[in-house]
Amino acid sequence: MKSSFSFLLIVLLQLIICLSFPGGGAAANLEEICQKASSSSVNMTYDFCLTSLQPIPGTREVDTKGLASITINLSISNFTSTREKIADLQSKATDQSVKDALQICSVRFGNGDASLKIAQTSLGQDHIQDALSSVRAAAGSAVVCANAFSERGIQSPISDTQDGFLLCNLAAYIIQLLA
Repeated sequence: MKSSFSFLLIVLLQLIICLSFPGGGAAANLEEICQKASSSSVNMTYDFCLTSLQPIPGTREVDTKGLASITINLSISNFTSTREKIADLQSKATDQSVKDALQICSVRFGNGDASLKIAQTSLGQDHIQDALSSVRAAAGSAVVCANAFSERGIQSPISDTQDGFLLCNLAAYIIQLLA
């Protein structure tokens, strides 16, 4: 039920975004952007980019700024669900190393979530470099979380960290197109 509500909320947010950026420029070519993003990054695949963005209403109609906004919102949604998963894991963890790593992740994903919200505001105000810096900071949060587990020799129970990292990198790539 919670995930259905979250999905509905995301779709609603995307619709609002689409209406907020009407015709601010030519519509972004989703396939072309995904191709360029995947060829410019060793971590990004064309399929990840396309499957992340294509199902969202409006991604074919918005301009590049609108697509950047949609991608930031996807990142926020990912970070929020990852934070919920971290909180659940923290309540069940018994091993101190796991607890320590989860605490680091909780703090970093909280910071990353705040950075993404700043990025969204900055993008809306056409502060492109600020938006880019904030998205990159959020991507770093996902990396720090993954490292918190690997440095302790623990397999991360949070698979969402990789998607968060990739979504932030995708948002950064699209924002760079605006610079």
